[in-house]
Amino acid sequence: MMKRKKIKLKLRKNQCQSCPFRRENEHILSAYRWAEIYSYLLGGTQHICHSTSEHVCRGGRDWQLNVWCSMGIISEPNDATLHEAMRAAGVEPEIIEKEDL
Repeated sequence: MMKRKKIKLKLRKNQCQSCPFRRENEHILSAYRWAEIYSYLLGGTQHICHSTSEHVCRGGRDWQLNVWCSMGIISEPNDATLHEAMRAAGVEPEIIEKEDL
């Protein structure tokens, strides 16, 4: 079995204008595709921004943060709280910086 290489991705500071997580753009994706995305986001996989392949989608991250906070996994729906919880669990966050995009 081939070992996967970990890559470090940048986290977008804001949602891009055409982000499917923006309310006005929700219609872009089918219900089936939304179910796929929500499934892997719940499992902790990041959604890559459709505008750039080197950034984590801000809309997807915000959705994760809100869901995990409502489930009691993190206390506040923000990146700092998520990183703190990850470190407490012995997992180093892969997102290393925020971009002003």
